Amino acid sequence: MNRAALASRWRRKGRIFSVNFRGATLYPAFQFDNKGQPRPVIARIARALGNQGSEWQLALWLTSSVGWLNAQRPVDLLETDPEAVAEAADQEAEELFF
Repeated sequence: MNRAALASRWRRKGRIFSVNFRGATLYPAFQFDNKGQPRPVIARIARALGNQGSEWQLALWLTSSVGWLNAQRPVDLLETDPEAVAEAADQEAEELFF
């Protein structure tokens, strides 16, 4: 299996995102479950926030304290409370849009 092609296909479909660093395309590991599959919540977060800025900004949002999550980092809740993370992304997108 060509993992790079698979990751690229998932990215084109909006299931995951990547960041570019020093000429390399990187896929943050936190967006995959323990079986290497994309976490479904990532697609929802990317839809909500992806049009608001760069993929680096998306990665930063996921790894920073978020008020909608009681100052917790979304990345720390992807496995235990993905719905709360998705809702926080929706709220964040509404604030950015209006």
